[in-house]
Amino acid sequence: MLPKLIYSLTVLFFINIKVFGKQTRIPVGVLLGPEDHSTVTLLRLYDHETRSNTSSFKIDFITEKVDWMDSYNVGMAVCRLLSRGIFALVGPSSTESYPTLASYTNKFQVPFISPSFPKILPSAAALFGVSVQPETSLAVLDIIRFYKWTAVVYLYDREDGPERLQNLLDLTSGITELEIKELKRIASAQEANNFLRQIELSERESIKHIILDVTPALAKNLIVNVVNDVTIEKRNFHFLLVHPTVDEFWTELRGVNITGFRLVNTEDDVFNKFLERWKRPEVGNDQVTVEAVLIYDGLYVLHSAISSLLADQPNILQENLHDGKVFFNGTAGINCFQDPSIVFEHGPVIAQYVKQIHLTNALTKNVEFDANGHRRGYTLDIMETVPTGHSQVGTWSDVHGLQIVRTPLLSEVSYEHLTDKVVVISSILEEPYLMLKEPVSENPVFEGYCKDLADLLAKKLNFKYKLQLVKDGKYGSKIGNSSDWDGMVGELVRREVDMVIAPLTVTSQRAQVIHFTKSFMTVGIAMLAKKPVPKAHESPFFFFQPFSYEIWICLCLAYFGMSILLFISCHFTTPPEKSTFETNKLKPCFTFSTSLWITLASLFFRNTGICAKSVSTRIVHSIWWFFTFILVVVYIASISTYFLAQQLRTGIITGRDTPYMHSIHDILHETVTEGYPNVGILESGSTLSFNSKLPLIERMHEYFVKNPDMTTNTIDEGIDRVRQGEGSYVFLTESSTLEYVSHHKPCDTMVIPGELDQKPFAVALPLGSPLIHNVDIAVLSFQETGELARLYQKWWEGRSECATTIKRRSFKENYYGSLTLFQVSGLFYILLAGIIACLIITFIEFFFQTRQEAHLNNMPLQDVMRNRANKLLGSERRLHQTDPDDSVLQPES
Repeated sequence: MLPKLIYSLTVLFFINIKVFGKQTRIPVGVLLGPEDHSTVTLLRLYDHETRSNTSSFKIDFITEKVDWMDSYNVGMAVCRLLSRGIFALVGPSSTESYPTLASYTNKFQVPFISPSFPKILPSAAALFGVSVQPETSLAVLDIIRFYKWTAVVYLYDREDGPERLQNLLDLTSGITELEIKELKRIASAQEANNFLRQIELSERESIKHIILDVTPALAKNLIVNVVNDVTIEKRNFHFLLVHPTVDEFWTELRGVNITGFRLVNTEDDVFNKFLERWKRPEVGNDQVTVEAVLIYDGLYVLHSAISSLLADQPNILQENLHDGKVFFNGTAGINCFQDPSIVFEHGPVIAQYVKQIHLTNALTKNVEFDANGHRRGYTLDIMETVPTGHSQVGTWSDVHGLQIVRTPLLSEVSYEHLTDKVVVISSILEEPYLMLKEPVSENPVFEGYCKDLADLLAKKLNFKYKLQLVKDGKYGSKIGNSSDWDGMVGELVRREVDMVIAPLTVTSQRAQVIHFTKSFMTVGIAMLAKKPVPKAHESPFFFFQPFSYEIWICLCLAYFGMSILLFISCHFTTPPEKSTFETNKLKPCFTFSTSLWITLASLFFRNTGICAKSVSTRIVHSIWWFFTFILVVVYIASISTYFLAQQLRTGIITGRDTPYMHSIHDILHETVTEGYPNVGILESGSTLSFNSKLPLIERMHEYFVKNPDMTTNTIDEGIDRVRQGEGSYVFLTESSTLEYVSHHKPCDTMVIPGELDQKPFAVALPLGSPLIHNVDIAVLSFQETGELARLYQKWWEGRSECATTIKRRSFKENYYGSLTLFQVSGLFYILLAGIIACLIITFIEFFFQTRQEAHLNNMPLQDVMRNRANKLLGSERRLHQTDPDDSVLQPES
């Protein structure tokens, strides 16, 4: 081996000095997409690495931007590259562009290096091409068979998706029966999220197996959307990625089951050196993508093939490179439209050397090709998400098939050795996770979600257990700067208990000292606040609520002001009219009381029959009419919105004195800027250790440091402070706990919309515990079979005690509920007060008028009252008498 290497280096050096005289520049064409930044960075990196290379040749890249969906555009770009004399073509190939690229490279015999070929090849394959990406169809099939999936949802993003699915089904024929429940092409992550939300709403209890035959970038955005969607239960989904990924893909993906294939391991020395060069300032700072890794290995293959060719035939390219030009069969470049066409005479030889290359130190490890240009002899890492991130659970190779290192969720294992073991389980009292049954006895009897989960584990693994409460009543955090822990975490570290089943949040700090299984629940940090009493229930005069007191006062002042202005305008601008009485006295303009009546009638859209004569008076009338029209419209809109909010029971309150905003972030912003309301958290919980680079969260950390009295020792203490604070204190903790509290008596709290973070709850065991493997599998099987979803529904949705909450009311009640008599009783009070006032004023007017009449006629007051009463009763009787002649009009005599 060593003599051959020395011989090759000697030949290359001799070529460099004697034949070419300087480093030969070999042109290679590269096709770039509209936003292919990572490939540009890769070419810059390759050029920087080979600039000081002592090799006899250097590859010069000639790039062309193309639209992959336009075959004509792709063809013209290839022709321009051929006219410049390229020795090889490098670029991605999609279902749409592959036929064009294969046709041109076959016709002109140009080697073609592609990151990946379409899974369904057309009849005219690329004879001189190679695909660097390993094929994953058989690997996907083995994963499906291993998980024992019988039904899947297939999402794809390219036109040949159904054909690729059919190819997969053909591979399963006679081996596995696979039902395709849904088949859908998606164009964006949001579209996929909406589709998965519909599936979740229609099948709440079932586990959905999703095969994602989409690009890694689209797959990551899709999964992130699912994780952030509060309407989707993440535990009910298991995603299987068809396309290989790199390690960076898995960052920030947790809280949902994902299985995929990894091409590059970040712990590999070759990749780490590549990453160091990639991040140099002169190269760029684009993120490493799968396509960039594959193109880099493709260029490595091409470079190695040309080196081997020149070592075997040093003078083979002399006739093609001279006078600064590239010649093919004596012609400069290749003209696509020339007839007969010119071909690259050495293209088949270079392509043959490319297919014969065998690399062992490439980024994607072992690289070699079969006669058709497809990868062989490759190995893919099987990756899965875990509560703390992701981990490798096995490998798949085209030689040895699937090899699992850590058995995932549906593997059947033996649990007989656990039969006689009494497992000590520690937990903590927190509704509805664990509660004491009433009445409390000396031997406490527990109930709750964690108790049911412990029963499921004991039944699944065939063991007996003893459930006990944590001694110090804490979850677990580090004690000062020491290595000691308190709470349930401390009990596991000291091996005082065998297992912890509690709402214990998985954190990186805790995961260093104890082992967490797959999560049994994913929650967020939510906020509990005192539920405000709807103002429509505080007073029967609800119709005053849309306007503040200031508006009502201004309205009264405007009413009297416009009445005075109308009275003055009328008297100064309107000439008096002649009276209709025989006295011929002049009739003045309407009085001030009439002005008040006209203004009031306009406010209620009533006509008094009195018309303004002058222009100024009409202007006053018009302005007042416009003002009242807008005022009434605004009032109706405000009271409608107010009633809608009250019917929905959302806790929305009008007025400036409410501390409740629209979301949790609004309240925290008010707290750090104005100091109100006070925000509390649990002292020894994981909420306090929540880290974020968001400025708001950083300021909240400073707030808790400055206000240690805002923290509580227990969650119950925080809930009590919320109820006693009357809106001045809110409490942060896990959303599941707060949802339970807000739906149970005394029904005086509510959860503020929004969450700060997504965190998993998981069963915890000591490091190195013999139970780790079995408990992990059991929890995952509960997730697959829907047992965890059933428990959640039992202890949260099925035990609500607040019938007035929106979750317990029908759609009709929420949107079209009837008003109660108490809510409208204020209107009847005003009507009754008006009737009483009218009777009193009528009596006063009657008294003064009869008194004046008695004085003028020198009659006793009692007689005048009696006469007026008799006249009133007499006229009333005449109105009710029936005269047959009254119905016929008699002609005048």
